[in-house]
Amino acid sequence: RLVLSDCYSRTTLGGLLGAQQQQESTLRQQESTIQVQQGLLEQLLATVQQLQGVACRVALAPLSIPTHGAYDWEAFHMGGRDYLAVANHQSLSNFDLDSVVYEWSSAAAAFVPHQLLPTHGATCCRWFEMAGSSYLAVANH
Repeated sequence: RLVLSDCYSRTTLGGLLGAQQQQESTLRQQESTIQVQQGLLEQLLATVQQLQGVACRVALAPLSIPTHGAYDWEAFHMGGRDYLAVANHQSLSNFDLDSVVYEWSSAAAAFVPHQLLPTHGATCCRWFEMAGSSYLAVANH
């Protein structure tokens, strides 16, 4: 009887340990999801801060900019003008979309389309300068 009780206890403990390990795995997944969401929020705040730099020069009014599942935005100032690049990712199941570079129009008090960039599921865009030239890089899926 002592042996059966001992086996039963081991089986019960094994089951409890398995359940605990499953809970710990679920918690690690949830923590990972929270970290990803926190990273996305930090990126959004950084983008808002960049846009505030543009907005301070142009206007402090709400803007409406059409997108197609935009994954990223990049605000930049070049040649005395303000621009906003939008990396469009997808529309329904279509990944072949134009991403758009908008230019600020003082006359319209809005960003207006400046250039269309053919992209396939664009995920990121970055403006940078190198060797005296300006570039806009767009990463595709």
